[in-house]
Amino acid sequence: MRKLEHRTVEVTIKSGARYTDPLIPDMTGQGTIICASIFEDNAPSHRVTIGLEDIGGTKVVPQTHRKDWFERNGGDYLTSKKPIDLSVRQLKVVAQSREDLTADYVFDLQVVIDRNQQ
Repeated sequence: MRKLEHRTVEVTIKSGARYTDPLIPDMTGQGTIICASIFEDNAPSHRVTIGLEDIGGTKVVPQTHRKDWFERNGGDYLTSKKPIDLSVRQLKVVAQSREDLTADYVFDLQVVIDRNQQ
């Protein structure tokens, strides 16, 4: 039986800023990150890209438009999310805009870890 775990981090780019890179909590142990998605309450004032980096700054999931991270309609729970195939390790969520935001942009990024895959 599959053992799935979820890790969620609240990410905020503050008004007047362009960038943030918080760590995803509790990213330890064996397993594979199999998918991720974001949930937002408000759209940002400017275009925002989101990606994942390891703590050394290596891009492991390239930055793409925030809408690429939304859950999709149709399919089951896991296939509705952005597919990722990445061994579990300490990761930062990198979110940035080309222009200063006029209001805070807040979203939750959720990753799903399959503890049976390594």
